Parts: sequence; C-alpha cells; structure tokens
Amino acid sequence: MRLQYRPDIDGLRALAVTAVVLFHSEILIFGKKFFNGGFIGVDIFFVISGYLISGIILGELETSNNFKFKLFLEKRARRLLPGLFLFILISIPFAFFSLSQIYFDEFIDSVYSAVSFISNFYFYNNSEYFDAPYNLKPLLHTWSLSIEIQFYLFFPFLIIILWRQKILLLKVLIILIICNILLIQFGGNFSKSFPFIDPFFKFFNPPVHGTFFWTTSRIWEFLFGALVFIYSKKYQIKSNIYISILGFFLIFFSFYIFSKEIDNPSIFSLLPVIGTGLILIESNKKNYLKVFLENKKIVFIGLISYSTYLYHFLIFSFYEGLMLNENHNEIYIKLILIIISYFLGYISYKFVEIPFRKKSYKAYNFFYYFVFIIILFILSIGYFSNHIKKKSGQNIFSNYPKINFNISPIKWTGDEKIKSFSDETKRNFLIIGDSHGHDFYKILNSSINLKKNNEFMYLNLEIYHYLKNQIQVENLKIFQQAKFIIFSSDYQNNDIDALEKVLNEVKDKNKVIILSGHTADYNVIEKPLIDILMRSKFSLNSSQMQKKLYEALNKRKIKESVKIKQIAEKNNVIYFDKLSYACDSLRRFCYATDEQNNLINYDRSHLSVEGATFFGKSLFIKNFFNNLKF
Repeated sequence: MRLQYRPDIDGLRALAVTAVVLFHSEILIFGKKFFNGGFIGVDIFFVISGYLISGIILGELETSNNFKFKLFLEKRARRLLPGLFLFILISIPFAFFSLSQIYFDEFIDSVYSAVSFISNFYFYNNSEYFDAPYNLKPLLHTWSLSIEIQFYLFFPFLIIILWRQKILLLKVLIILIICNILLIQFGGNFSKSFPFIDPFFKFFNPPVHGTFFWTTSRIWEFLFGALVFIYSKKYQIKSNIYISILGFFLIFFSFYIFSKEIDNPSIFSLLPVIGTGLILIESNKKNYLKVFLENKKIVFIGLISYSTYLYHFLIFSFYEGLMLNENHNEIYIKLILIIISYFLGYISYKFVEIPFRKKSYKAYNFFYYFVFIIILFILSIGYFSNHIKKKSGQNIFSNYPKINFNISPIKWTGDEKIKSFSDETKRNFLIIGDSHGHDFYKILNSSINLKKNNEFMYLNLEIYHYLKNQIQVENLKIFQQAKFIIFSSDYQNNDIDALEKVLNEVKDKNKVIILSGHTADYNVIEKPLIDILMRSKFSLNSSQMQKKLYEALNKRKIKESVKIKQIAEKNNVIYFDKLSYACDSLRRFCYATDEQNNLINYDRSHLSVEGATFFGKSLFIKNFFNNLKF
C-alpha cells in the first residue's frame, strides 16, 4: 500500500484552491457571483489530506512494520509551519497600519491562536465565517490549517491499531463517517435531559461541536479520504471513465449550487466529498480528465496551492478595507489581485516550502529550535505591536477630548422575543430584516413621539429566507396582527433577487409594505469617525468630520438603494430612504456625533445605542410616519 506520487492529485489541489480564491474575490460577472460554492475547496483539501496521510502511514507500517510518530509530525510541520509563520509575520504590519485598535487587538489574539493551532476554536467564539467582514479578520482562513494539524495528532493511532485488519479498519471508518455525518446533521435534536429528543425535530440541527469551525464537524471528510485510499488499494477498482466524470460533475455542481445559504457542513457536503473520492479512486488508467489534471500548468498551481491559499485571503481582506471597492475597474483590479496571490504563492513555495523540506538546507537539523524561536518571535512582535498601537490610539482620543469614543453597540434585549403586539388602538409595524433591520427597530422604538400612536416590533429574518419560511412566518401572531410590514436589511444579492416575489406574497396578505433602502454604510475599517481621524494628517473640526464621512459613503450601496427604490415603485409599495436621516445630500455631510458628542456609528454600517437614540429624534423619520395615511 505504499503511496506513489500522483500528479493528478496536485491538479485536484489546483482546482480546490482556485475555487476558494474565486469565492473570496467575489468577482461579479454580469452582476452575478460565480463560484458561490467555492468555499468547498477546503472540503476537497480535507479529503485529499485524509487520502495522502493514510497512504504515508500505511506505507511506512507495511514497509518497516514500524511507525515513527515524531518523524511523521516533523515532516508535516516542515511542510506547513515555515510558510504559515512567514505569512503571519507579513500580515502583522499590514494589520497594524490598516486596523484600528479594537480590531488590531482581536487580530493579535487570532495570531496567538494561529501559532497555537487552535484558531478554529478562536473564530468559533468570535465570528461567523460567512458573515465576518474579511478585512477585520485577515487570519480567518487559518481555521482550516488548525483542524488539519489537530487531525495529524490523533488519526495515526487509529491506523496503527487496526492496520493489520484492513476489513475491520474499513468497517470502523465507515461507522465513524456515518456517525459523524448524523451528528452534524441531527445532533442538536438530542439532549441529555428528558425528553431527550426535541419535539420539534429538525432536518438540520447540529450541536455546538458539529458547527462550521469545529474539528468534530470535519473529521469525517478526512476519514472519507482514508477510506478511499484503503479501499482502492485492497480492492483493485476497474478503471471506468464514468467514475471520473461523475466525480467532476459532483464537484462542479457543488461549486454552482452551494452558497452561504446552504447548511454547511451537512449531509449536502457529501456531494463534493464523494466527488473528490471518485476522482481519487480512479487512479489506475489514463483518461482525458486525468490528462487534464496532470497538465504541467495545472499541477504547478497545485504545488503552490498551500501558499496561495495563505496569501490570497490576506490580499483580499486588506483590499476590502482600503476603500478600493468603489473603483469602476473593480473586476480588473480583482483579477490582478488573483494573479498576485498566485505569484506570492509561488515565491513562498520556492523560497520557503521547498528549502525546509530538503535535508541539505542548513536549518534542517535545527528545525525544532527554529519553530520554538519563531513562535516566540511572533508572540513578542504581536505583544509589542499591540502595545504601540494602543498608545497611538490613545493619542487620537486625547486630540479630541470632547468626543466620547467609548460608545456601546446595540444589543439584543428581551423585547425582540415578544410574540404579539400589546395595543390594538395603535398602528402596528413589524420590521423584518437582519441586524440593519434591528438597528432601525431600535431607532423607531426610541422615539417617544412615534410611540404615542404606533407600536413597533421586530422579526429577525433575512429577506431571502422569507420564502423558505413563508408558512411559519405568516402563521406568527405578530405577523398576522401587523398592519404594516417594513423590510429593512443589508441587502445581499439573494435578497434583491427574491425581493419582488416576497413583496407580492406579503401584499396578498393585505399588508401595507414599506421597503427601506440601505442605511449609511461607510468605506472604512470599523468605527467610521475613528478611522477617518486616524487617517487624517490634521485635526478636524465638527463640520470637516461630517463632510469626510459623506465622502466615505459606500457608493455601491447607494446604487443598490436606487435599484431597491425602483423595485418598490414597480410593485407599488412605499419606499423609505434610510440615508436621508443619516446624511444631507444637498449639504454633503453625514452626522458624526449626537448632541452630547457621542459617536453615532459603532462600525461601518451599524449604530451605537447613542446613535439610535439620536436618530429617533429625526424630523425626517417623524414626518414620514406621521404622514402615512393608512
């Protein structure tokens, strides 16, 4: 069962990393995102790792009847750690100059977690993969490396125990894979206390340890790769071109249909995992698909895939944060960034990865010392850079002593859980949307004037999800009681695509619909005013701050609001311009602070508690709702 080098596996790696790069680039072609499911490239990597690691371990056991665990880990470390460490060192100065203190502090924590190989658990506790603003979390993608290293620590022992009994090993792998899939799909329906099974049993309900970042939600993908290797070596699979065709179809079909809306990982993840397994198992004979994967240029991309994976995310995360996404030539800029990603991947592969694998390399015999020293160096750089950053941040605050920078984010409180309106004499408004809708709900609910004759409630639901949950939503008492439905969201492409159908469905329920545009969204890293003050070489007065905020408005969001307004007019529903209470387009300014000089915005598009209270007094909002003739 000795593992032979297969260039087609590097070709498969090329396919996986290209999918991931295109996914994070978010290139729009004719207004549509392609490779919405590109993130499953990571799942492909996991299956490949399981396949290769099984071959390495079994090859050593069957050749020498012995397995040197320490040597195995050292070889894995030589492949992964030098590139990772250099990447982290390079990312620190980028983060230092582009992130404000709050987010740089979080970034340093992510550095510590990455060099400790637990970043998957860190990001589980601190962010959502699909909802995280990439520019604020440039090491987010290291979660997958941590899982891979964790896999190396325990998987060899399973093989060592059962390697002489291949049929038993296959059975154990199959049982573990099935149990793991069932865990991530249904595990949340079960509990240790009576009645043990959730009476509202859901088709997809993962437990905490079955969610995106957890090692226990990904182990089955590595095990599937191991299963494919052992099965293909024990039973000679007759070559069949249709096996490869089906494998390619399942992978590309997954690239096309998968998106952040699909539950992941879940039973649906079987599609790309099985597809990868079918390509790996079809290894004996040449066919035109294998010839494609073994093309020298494709194989080369596969060889540099690891380093490319590291650097592409850093490049696109800082691109997103540097106010470059308003460029009319965005697609060309992103194509250039993709090329740069592959170029940096090549440089890292040639000058970092390859040397550390060679015994002739001077640092080879001192690898353990190298790892120890570099980890200490990274930790020290992180600590001292964070200390310097805090001092520079304090200078900003001291330059503007009248401004209160210590503001609070809007938090979820008990009133969001109320299931019905309480006063039938008032007009009932139900706000449906995401966190932007929640901000708008807090604005309206803070207005003493509006609450005299109106009652506002909030339902946390993405616009796109309305159609998927239509029966449940329309059966809610709070929906049935509401005379007015307000849609307020940070509209994504899926939301806008579904908007007209959602409006028509709600109109059929005799509701008065108010469709809001985007809120004021700024092209900054985090708190808009802090970001602008840190970038400014001179002190700014209040008027200059407001004008700088206006200049920093996200023009793409403004264009989308125009499109949303057109949809409202086409479908004869009321449109509400949320930008009008935050900014004055005639005088070209946006409000920066309230009457007490508290920051209005907590981040680039969300309000502070103080900001919600301030806009609750807006004459624009008051006049709009008081003039509604229903």
